[in-house]
Amino acid sequence: MAATKSGNTYTYTYPTALAAGTYVVHVGLHGAQSMGFSGNGTMPFPTVLTSTNTGFTFEFEDLSNGGVLALTSAPASLNIDYQTLLQNQ
Repeated sequence: MAATKSGNTYTYTYPTALAAGTYVVHVGLHGAQSMGFSGNGTMPFPTVLTSTNTGFTFEFEDLSNGGVLALTSAPASLNIDYQTLLQNQ
């Protein structure tokens, strides 16, 4: 699956909308990908920002300081794996 970038945020849209409800998502990178982050102290972690029945958005946080990582040199799209779970309807 490919997620596309806008600013510091990536977006993935489901091929078909899911049933109405509240969803939780876990997202991770699929395989080795160069994100363009530099420095040994950078600890990138994908954080889901929004989740709906049509898709989700996520960004990368630096676990070493809690800041949002600037994605200026990151690719325009990423290959991702995700799990979406229905919390309630």
